[in-house]
Amino acid sequence: MTKLLVWTNMPNHYQRGLFDAMRAAGVDLRVAYYASVSADRRAMGWSAEPDLPDGETFVDANLGSLSMFSDWRERTHFVAGYGTAFLRSLARRLARDRVPWVHWSERSHDGIRWAAGYPLKRAYAELVNRHALGAFGIGHRAMEDFHRWGIRREKLANLPYSPAGISREGALDEACRVFKGEGKAFLFLGGLDHRKGIDLLLAAFARATTGAASRSTSTRWSLLLVGDDRSKGAYERQARELGIETSVLFRGPIPPGDLATALRAAEVLVLPSRYDGWGVTLNEGASAGLALIGSDACGASEQLVSPGENGFVVESGNVDSLARAMGAYVVDPELSGRHGQASRAIFAQNTPARAAERMVEALRSWEALASSEQS
Repeated sequence: MTKLLVWTNMPNHYQRGLFDAMRAAGVDLRVAYYASVSADRRAMGWSAEPDLPDGETFVDANLGSLSMFSDWRERTHFVAGYGTAFLRSLARRLARDRVPWVHWSERSHDGIRWAAGYPLKRAYAELVNRHALGAFGIGHRAMEDFHRWGIRREKLANLPYSPAGISREGALDEACRVFKGEGKAFLFLGGLDHRKGIDLLLAAFARATTGAASRSTSTRWSLLLVGDDRSKGAYERQARELGIETSVLFRGPIPPGDLATALRAAEVLVLPSRYDGWGVTLNEGASAGLALIGSDACGASEQLVSPGENGFVVESGNVDSLARAMGAYVVDPELSGRHGQASRAIFAQNTPARAAERMVEALRSWEALASSEQS
């Protein structure tokens, strides 16, 4: 039986489906959370004191926490990130004691921040090459990023976020249902801020629904924004200035356990982020049978959006690109249904169970590689 110990910052629904699938596949799993649920996550409806399954616990962010697991030397450790001193010291300790471990994270930010942090990335890559079994990237872009750090390709594998699926059948969020009425809706899930591209989304929605092409259909389209507004009212002012305030619902946050009710109320999920290491709402939208629009700055877009089949990938930061994608659904309201069906098929290839299978396969491959290198 595979025995794993995952070190990650806080409980979240991004990882829950995968952890449950690991256990279902026979993995003996322990999870150590070394940080409390952050204020920005609590503002999004996350519980500050979530109920944890057996085998999962909060720990202090120091190496003394290893002693909370009597068999920690017998487990393969998942080190989820490298950005804190604790995680780096943990990786060094595991390497020193020759305890098997793997890295697991999203890709790092591009640009000046990437260049400034390159010496640390390079040193960490060398630690992985010399002492870790391998590195799991949350998406193919993360894998390419790790290779830029210097991690060898044979030590890379894909292990993206894979939340559990959402049924299209069930209750609808009442506020979204009433606001949408008999029409159709675009949906955004997440914090309303600059990084997520909410200003771009509002501008693109205005162009798509008020242009000449939109007048060829009688279908009313709404925009449902579900999440905490971090703009101090700037986005509501923008909606008024664009003349779309009666078509945009600022719903506020919904607890993670109730997000399915919002997804069922929409036809198209939009994630226009200027940057997103992954973008788990695309997984959720696909599982619920929604058409998907994701920016090319979202790691999940590459894996979950097949342009023209179940949605569109748009250029990050480009309002015209986003407006054209949204406009395709406005002009042809039935397109969202066809794309939504295709999303379900794509999600079927990216379930937590499939991710758990690929994880176990990668671990076995790396273990064989390590044995051959030691012989």
